[in-house]
Amino acid sequence: MSDVGVSSLLAKLSRNFDSSRGVCDSRGCGTGRRPQTADGPNFKYEEVNTGNLHLTGKQPPATVAVGDTFRFVAEVIEFNTVQCVFRLAPVSTETR
Repeated sequence: MSDVGVSSLLAKLSRNFDSSRGVCDSRGCGTGRRPQTADGPNFKYEEVNTGNLHLTGKQPPATVAVGDTFRFVAEVIEFNTVQCVFRLAPVSTETR
């Protein structure tokens, strides 16, 4: 997806995201159904293992566990307007 495509997609999403309710409204999700979320759009990696995360930082872990904190940089592969889900490809994952 081009930078222009991502910019316009994010602009559309931000216009249609109701932060007071934490959901995309029917104008932003395409079908009139709200996604099952309380925090806004979802972000999803598919078929990605620890090696694909490109771990960086002072002491990158060998594994990823619940409670670990990271800063993600990713490329948007697709945006599902029905579910308000961004499908991502990892670029780098920095330990925090």
